[in-house]
Amino acid sequence: MGACLNDENQIMIVTEFASRGDLKHCLNDIESLAMRIRMLQDVIVGLHWLQAYNIVHRDLKLDNLLVAEDYTVKITDFGLSIENDGQTYSRFGGNIKYSAPEILRERFVSKTHNYAYGERTDVYSFGLIWWQVLTKKNPFMDRPSTKYSGKEGLVKFILEGHRPPLPKHWPDNLRNMVSACWANLQSKRPSFRQILDKWEKLTLDLMCPDSLARSCCNILWKDQKAKKSFEEVKAIFVENCMTIRIKEKDSTLLASLLCESAFDDTVSFSRFCYAVGWFGPLDKSNNCAGFFNRIRDLYAQNFFHGFISDSKAEQLLSNVFDTNSTPHPHYLLKYSLNSVGEFKLAYIDKHRKVNYVKIHNSGGQWRIGQSPKICDNWKQVKSVCKQVLGIGSHVPSKKKI
Repeated sequence: MGACLNDENQIMIVTEFASRGDLKHCLNDIESLAMRIRMLQDVIVGLHWLQAYNIVHRDLKLDNLLVAEDYTVKITDFGLSIENDGQTYSRFGGNIKYSAPEILRERFVSKTHNYAYGERTDVYSFGLIWWQVLTKKNPFMDRPSTKYSGKEGLVKFILEGHRPPLPKHWPDNLRNMVSACWANLQSKRPSFRQILDKWEKLTLDLMCPDSLARSCCNILWKDQKAKKSFEEVKAIFVENCMTIRIKEKDSTLLASLLCESAFDDTVSFSRFCYAVGWFGPLDKSNNCAGFFNRIRDLYAQNFFHGFISDSKAEQLLSNVFDTNSTPHPHYLLKYSLNSVGEFKLAYIDKHRKVNYVKIHNSGGQWRIGQSPKICDNWKQVKSVCKQVLGIGSHVPSKKKI
């Protein structure tokens, strides 16, 4: 990283090339929740560094977060940045959507143009970015259009205290921290240091809602970016989640789920959390029998395609559609990394459109989309999907998952 002057003596910041562009334009393509959390951590680390040097960015938004090939994130566009010396500023800076309420109130209500920019105004913006990256939704898009239309309507909506809805499945500490970031009063908002100090706990609670699994994570992953050998993970799993030695067949099943390939016997924090999310809860009193039975039940289903990508799934569905003399909806099931405990059912309709339905593990049972129907096994899931979606034959998996 460096700096230079252009022909007009303007300061230019030089950084490494961000091949994936800005986060606004690539967010929808980043399915992995774990990856998005890691990217947010890059942002909060960068903001804490800026705060340590009394720099207020003033224009935080997804457009100003650049994404490298390896998905690391760099904060950019410091054209509106200021030094935080405790003074107020007469110039408004930034995007209305991400501006703190005290700044909006000063500009659109008081109109005295004494803007109290500081670390906590950047914290407010980060809170909205945090919510946006985790949910992959645009903040304030669901406000009533008749009452709060246009720029003035958005300002009114925010000043009345409205904020984006917090997902019910988020743990309480995450909900509390994000809502504190966008508190109406600066004094109620945390500092970047306070957020960073709790970051790994917030991540653990979001990625791993199962209490037994969290105890394993606390032992194994002091550093959530580290990888552990499968044997080490298995030993801690057995010690904390079982009362007897693990059976050989269950050990093999666990390895196939936790190790990302047959040539890599290491286990990442995120893969462990995803696995428990898909097939939990863990039940020590029953030696995790339900956990292993749920894995076996799904692996036995010929419509399950494991970690197949969306593009490959769509290709398979299209190929079946093209070769079928009487085309009718076909489907397949795959893992999803978008949220903990999520699967995707992909099916192609008679118009050749590929559709996706989310299926969530809910306490060892399966919930299909927003349907209140709870299924105890995958045969029931298949039956409900056929009734509700009218899907036909499945696309069989050609290899063992």
